[in-house]
Amino acid sequence: MRNWFRVAAVAMTSVAMVVSSNIHSTAAQDAHRGHGLVGQVIVVDAGHGGPDGGAHGVGDVLEKDITLAISTRLALLLRQAGAQVYVTRDRDTDLAHDRDRDAGRRHQGDLRNRTRFVLSKHPDAFVSIHCNAVPSPAWSGAQMIYMKGNEEAQELADLMQTAFKTHLLPTVRSSD
Repeated sequence: MRNWFRVAAVAMTSVAMVVSSNIHSTAAQDAHRGHGLVGQVIVVDAGHGGPDGGAHGVGDVLEKDITLAISTRLALLLRQAGAQVYVTRDRDTDLAHDRDRDAGRRHQGDLRNRTRFVLSKHPDAFVSIHCNAVPSPAWSGAQMIYMKGNEEAQELADLMQTAFKTHLLPTVRSSD
């Protein structure tokens, strides 16, 4: 098994464990939806795709391939836990429309359509998988990013960051 795949497997398991154990709902929602992830709507985004390969890893492994493998497995685990899961992509493509591609706005169109897709699902949680490359040795490991001002997102990001530090040492990062 390739090293990146082993790390990816641990990473998506950590995400699944943290998401499944930390999505909050009210007592009324619990009575209606069940417990844990049953009935929770989660959108999983495999970063990059199509002509946007993202970062290049060892042996020219592309970020887009790693994020797709992680998000596919994560979606499966979340569905098995009872969540209603939507994925932004399930193959090597982006979400840009032809008009964006033709006008040279592929990246902007892709991001705009990912945002529209996510918002249309009204998710309880949204996870976007990336495997960024930073040229500085001062930074390594996983980093959770959340929308400032969203306390639930910050709490989930902090819990996920802790899980990643525990299971994927060394991580020299904090949630942001």
